[in-house]
Amino acid sequence: MPATIMSSRPWLALELLNLLQLAKPPMRLLAASILTVVLLGPRGAGACAGDCDGNGAVTIDEIVTGVRIALGSDVLLCPAADRDQNGIVSVDEIVAAVLAALEGCSQSSGYTFRELQERIFKPSCAHSGCHSAHAPVAGLDLESQHAWAQLVGAAPTNFAASLRGLRRVQPRDLEMSFLWVKLEPVVPPEYGSPMPLGLPPLSKQERRAIAQWILDGAAP
Repeated sequence: MPATIMSSRPWLALELLNLLQLAKPPMRLLAASILTVVLLGPRGAGACAGDCDGNGAVTIDEIVTGVRIALGSDVLLCPAADRDQNGIVSVDEIVAAVLAALEGCSQSSGYTFRELQERIFKPSCAHSGCHSAHAPVAGLDLESQHAWAQLVGAAPTNFAASLRGLRRVQPRDLEMSFLWVKLEPVVPPEYGSPMPLGLPPLSKQERRAIAQWILDGAAP
């Protein structure tokens, strides 16, 4: 246990450790979540996914640890793998860790939608014949101030995606976010063409920024 914690809040850490050993599962999960904050400090949305030791880089071993947690091991093995702190490591959280391992940990708190709109969506998607405010395809305008509301939690017009329960953007869930599916290099035929249509695909950095925004909760 870090010396700073032991010197400043030893009683709290010890009480939580005792609770972890003695409590039933629901209370044990609560104690584990609180202990994570006591030991590591509050984790904002920008914390690096899967960075178990907090050194600013994600290793293969840390990804494997995340997979072990997803399969049932204790989340305390790597609290950073559980980005939304719900006691479960999901497929999306493992994907976020893999992205961090491949491309490095972001040192910022991530983008807001307004920033993504200016940097990515307007230049790549909000042009004539696509998702401009003047004549938005599928009723999706990525140019105006209404873009966020038309994306987050909104049902897609694509029949197959809507039938399967996808949303244009489902916060913290890439697999259920139609926007992310359409930005993949290969899109299932029933979902239509990859986006942006008729333009070069987004860069890895741009796709990662969008993925991180979704995983962080899709803030306006």
